[in-house]
Amino acid sequence: MGRSAGPAYEVRTLMPAGSSPETYEPTPGQMVDVSESQAYFSVGTLGFETSLLQRLSESSPELRCIRLFEGLKPLPQSHAHGANRYDPHVWTSPQNARLMARRICQELCELDSTQATAFRQRLTRFETRLDSLEQVLRQRFAHVSARSFLIYHPSLAYFAQEFGLQQIPLEADGKEPSPSRLAALIQATREKARKGQVKLIFVQRENTGRSVQQVARQTGLRVVTIDPLSGQWMQQMDLISKSLAQ
Repeated sequence: MGRSAGPAYEVRTLMPAGSSPETYEPTPGQMVDVSESQAYFSVGTLGFETSLLQRLSESSPELRCIRLFEGLKPLPQSHAHGANRYDPHVWTSPQNARLMARRICQELCELDSTQATAFRQRLTRFETRLDSLEQVLRQRFAHVSARSFLIYHPSLAYFAQEFGLQQIPLEADGKEPSPSRLAALIQATREKARKGQVKLIFVQRENTGRSVQQVARQTGLRVVTIDPLSGQWMQQMDLISKSLAQ
């Protein structure tokens, strides 16, 4: 977002690094900052955003609130994310990231037409980098035989769909798997690993899960820590693809 807006604007991120969108709550000071801003950009479906957007519509009806989720093709919800019907992790798809960047540029141009040329130039630079990243990712996955991966919190459904992969979540409804489900998952994973169909488990900084190490010990899978919420989005996409390609 900061790169899209450029040096003429101050961009503030509400949720600190390492926080969970499901438990995070903006401070009173942050609420003041948001209400005094020209615009609030959100994914629009993350845990804290739903209630925040409702509060802003009541307390600051003049504030321009942009939901970047709108206009994208959502996947159905596969785990607990409040009352959301759809999987909120849309930004893990490079195709969606491109559409979101274009939407950001469009909204910025409407907010400040005097900077429109600069906004569009930054978008072009981003899309050029994204083109290169997508090419690298597709080349890597063209030679990957292990098309499945385990993940504690299922945040890579859009990424998996885009590149023909299978995401297998450990948590169920936002909680640790039951003993019976965990046992069945370990048995099925052993069989997949024996056939070379799965090699690793992804965990997120804010969602590690006690069951991860147990599954890793009993299946021999590698554990790789990722951070899909990181501001270094391209580096994370590169890390995820490299890990799967190893």
